[in-house]
Amino acid sequence: MYKSKKLYRVLLNWFVVVGILFVATGLALYSYLNYHSVKGFMTKYLVNISEHQIAEIENWFEERSKDIYVLSLLPCLKDKDIVETKRIFKKYQEHFESDFDFLAFVDSDGKVLVHSIFELQDVYVRDRQYYRDAIIGKATTCQIILDKTRNIPTIIVANPVYNDSNEVIGVMVGGLSLNRINKIIVPYHFGNTGETYLVNDKGL
Repeated sequence: MYKSKKLYRVLLNWFVVVGILFVATGLALYSYLNYHSVKGFMTKYLVNISEHQIAEIENWFEERSKDIYVLSLLPCLKDKDIVETKRIFKKYQEHFESDFDFLAFVDSDGKVLVHSIFELQDVYVRDRQYYRDAIIGKATTCQIILDKTRNIPTIIVANPVYNDSNEVIGVMVGGLSLNRINKIIVPYHFGNTGETYLVNDKGL
């Protein structure tokens, strides 16, 4: 009888130990699977958010490029009518929800003839890559650069301006507002502290 009780205690202890090990193993397995499940979900979520951000920003850039293209067709640019061009630029920015910080018309020598904000004298942009591209007939959107007139980061959209003989006589330029890009990015936040940045290859 004594041996039976002793054996019973040994078996009971063994079952308790096995039970504890089984539960611990189950919990560890559950935690492992749950971790990878959450990790997989969050990875897909972050990728999805990033793809939405990229798509929305690309669409926004495309729309702004179309705006500059339409403005490049203005007859007053072909005629180099500075007064009328200035009037239209001002009206465009006042009466439309413009995403442009400024609009400008640059002649074939790289001189800024009309600027929607400033009255400029002898300001040239022929050293800028967006101008070099546009003056040979290529519409372009440049990376973030420092605007010469205000020395602040901006993104330039440029389109060639043609005369009636289909010759490039200048460049239509628009400086995009980084605040507007920030408004596009902000809704896609990551938790309470996550942040998103848009930078060029120089860290601007």
